[in-house]
Formats: sequence, structure tokens, C-alpha cells
Amino acid sequence: MATGTIETHLSKYVSSGDIKITTLVSDEKITAIESALKRFDGKSITPIKQQVGNDISFGEIKLVMASLGIKQERSSD
Repeated sequence: MATGTIETHLSKYVSSGDIKITTLVSDEKITAIESALKRFDGKSITPIKQQVGNDISFGEIKLVMASLGIKQERSSD
């Protein structure tokens, strides 16, 4: 199973509250991601990734978004 597939499954459990986000992502990373998400436009998470740096993965950003109930708009491209 691909990492992205696993992260997608985990995000569903985080979103539903079955898994606590702190089980998967450190408090320090959660704080950094939450701060960066204040400028999230609902589309691309690339600017969020650029802001938080290489120590935080796209998957971790998506997990924190799931824990906060933030959804990413799908591109029509």
C-alpha cells in the first residue's frame, strides 16, 4: 500500500475522532501547521508546505487539516 493511501485512511480516522492527531503528529509540528493554515486559501497546500519547511510532510499537513475539519478544494484541472 502506498504511503499516500495510508495517510488518506488515517485522515478519515483522525477526522472522525477515532485516532487523536497527537498520536501521529508532534505538538510542535501541529502548532507550526495550524499557524501556517491561517493563510490557507482552500486550494493548494504547497504554500503551507513551503512555510513550514522540510521537517513537516504534506501528509502531516493533511492529517492536521483533517483534525481541524479543513477540506482542500479539488482542482478542476
